[in-house]
Amino acid sequence: MKNPSDQTNVRKVVLAGKKLMFSEKTWPTFKQGMQKDMPMPEKLATETVGIMSLLQDKANGSIPRSVLMPAAAILLLEIAKAIADAGYGEPTPQDIKAAGPMLKRLMQQQFQGSQAPEQAPEQAPAPEVAQQPPGGGIINQAQQGGM
Repeated sequence: MKNPSDQTNVRKVVLAGKKLMFSEKTWPTFKQGMQKDMPMPEKLATETVGIMSLLQDKANGSIPRSVLMPAAAILLLEIAKAIADAGYGEPTPQDIKAAGPMLKRLMQQQFQGSQAPEQAPEQAPAPEVAQQPPGGGIINQAQQGGM
């Protein structure tokens, strides 16, 4: 990231995401998402997009495009740590690596062009992930009244 203000904004978004994950209001929903029976990479990607969607909604869409994906990537790592710390699984480095392309694709779907991709093209998504609605993740579903 070349812009120092983007670095600051990424840190702010990540901190806000961590607070949101563990807030009294969203923790029960986030906990359900961490416990969901699905492949770990998919769980990491969908829960991250759910958190990012909530953050962007709370910010009235004002999170800069250049901040969305870097913040999501860091939050994915935080979610992996939360899953392990809570005893809901042991995300491996391979899980985290596999979640990266899914995260990128789901972020692009969720934010429909508001996030400029800065990475090389991804591999084809796994079929079970390709069928997930944009912005999956149990937190996002709960916010939209899908639960």
